[in-house]
Amino acid sequence: MVARMMDANEGAWLDATRAGDGEAFYRLVDAYRPLAHAVLFRETGELAPSTARMAAIFQGLYARVTAGEVAAAELPALVRAMAREAWAAGVAPAAAEPTEKTTAGAAAGGGGPNGAEETAGETPNAGGHSVHGTEKLRAQRAVAALSGRLEPGLRAHFILRFVYRLPYRELARLLGESSSDARATLQRVHEVVSQEVSRLEKEEGLRLGLS
Repeated sequence: MVARMMDANEGAWLDATRAGDGEAFYRLVDAYRPLAHAVLFRETGELAPSTARMAAIFQGLYARVTAGEVAAAELPALVRAMAREAWAAGVAPAAAEPTEKTTAGAAAGGGGPNGAEETAGETPNAGGHSVHGTEKLRAQRAVAALSGRLEPGLRAHFILRFVYRLPYRELARLLGESSSDARATLQRVHEVVSQEVSRLEKEEGLRLGLS
């Protein structure tokens, strides 16, 4: 049911984007930025995704969508492939001229877990809330330390579940896995998290609220 609803929404956004509706493409970017971030983190181990790589992914997606080459059901696999290509390319292509809001604005967003460069003085923590000052530094150190304990095969699941708080079925859909496989991998992630949370909360003085 969830997959069918998402396909219907995304099919409408694809049609609207092809008709020149920039806001519809923004919706697609918002829906798939977490997946692009997760794949880049899995490949690079860098918690903050490269803005240039994120721009390359979504500029490429925009080109494919407007050329009529993408169906809604193909979006998860396509974004995963484009994220791997952006990583493998080493240096992402230069950003296109910012002549359109859709390609320059939506595609370039992605410096942090919420999809844009964080504003000065705040950053999302693992629960998606903003913290300030010294708490900002503590949150960054704590989440970075925790994510650094994960082997590559667990990283994408960590990002999608603990940073973006996606439900299990949506996480599985984006990663192209069965719900049972996604839950099994997330159980391994939970085991690593449970080993580290108490130590991090004590040493960093920050309540992570990971679950």
